[in-house]
Amino acid sequence: MSYKLIWSILLITLALSLSAAPVSEMDSRLAAVNFLNGRGVGLTVASGIANLQRNDNFRIFALESTDGATVPGFIAISGDDNLPPVMAYSIHRNFEMVPENKLLQMLRYDIELRSAYYEENPDAA
Repeated sequence: MSYKLIWSILLITLALSLSAAPVSEMDSRLAAVNFLNGRGVGLTVASGIANLQRNDNFRIFALESTDGATVPGFIAISGDDNLPPVMAYSIHRNFEMVPENKLLQMLRYDIELRSAYYEENPDAA
């Protein structure tokens, strides 16, 4: 094998090892619960809000009170372990999964920009 090929393989392996890893649904839930517990709001994660696109790199969970009662609220968690986990949350309003939802559009754009930034600046992560 030539040295160029060996160096190429090593560089590709290094680049892949430095890239962000996806966050599991369980880890996303745990991050959401820990965030809510830290705020002392008496809320926890109820369920995931369906219909996110396959390429969306975040999860949105509905909230409920710790006694199980349904309450308005949501929390958006990044699906990239290089980014801070909590992207947005509200304890007063539900998240509407409709294409014209400006917050959904903003979250998609935000995660795209932040992911690109951390790919270009891995030391900043």
